[in-house]
Amino acid sequence: MLTFIGAVLVFIIMVDAVWTTLTTRGSGFLAGPLTVGLRWVMRSLSYKMGNRNVLAHTGTLTIITLVLFWLCGLWLGWGLIFIGMPGSVIEDGDMQPANLVGYFYFVGFTLSTLGIGDLRPVGDISRILTSVA
Repeated sequence: MLTFIGAVLVFIIMVDAVWTTLTTRGSGFLAGPLTVGLRWVMRSLSYKMGNRNVLAHTGTLTIITLVLFWLCGLWLGWGLIFIGMPGSVIEDGDMQPANLVGYFYFVGFTLSTLGIGDLRPVGDISRILTSVA
């Protein structure tokens, strides 16, 4: 069940990111409300401070927030996928299955392409999913 939920989350985040960045149809269904919310916050902040210069940073803040939102969504989604497959990630030293933190650590360094090597996928499906991530 966790693997399914994770896969749905990864799919939703990827569709939203692609829709937002690669189409001319505007923001995706997640990025749109987030962008509107940030714009509202920045306008309110500008009004309360009496300084319109705050609005000059709205675009940069929106881009940073969207990228972090998508990254966290992918991290959570891929983490759920691997957690839903017990024993799919092991510690390289003692060959013990990773704990909960270990799964998210593995996904984090897989998404960042850091590939430290202290944890590794086990089995064909886990290896393929690691490559896809």
